[in-house]
Amino acid sequence: MGGTEYIISSTNSPMTKIDVQLNLRNIRNYTQSVNIPASYSYSEGIYFSYNGARKYRVVSLRAQVLNGFGYGTVSSK
Repeated sequence: MGGTEYIISSTNSPMTKIDVQLNLRNIRNYTQSVNIPASYSYSEGIYFSYNGARKYRVVSLRAQVLNGFGYGTVSSK
């Protein structure tokens, strides 16, 4: 079992949609799309189960955020 939690904030315009993709070491992709009421901050998590060798896995997270200025992308590993 694994997962990640994230907090996304926008300082200049409220966000209305967030599309998140979690990539588990090129083995699996998990996606999440959330429409939110106009908000300057949003927090959530993506959790997964994996039936493989018990090792630490590289997890990367990429989010596209829609606000009044259009889409912006952030990522983390």
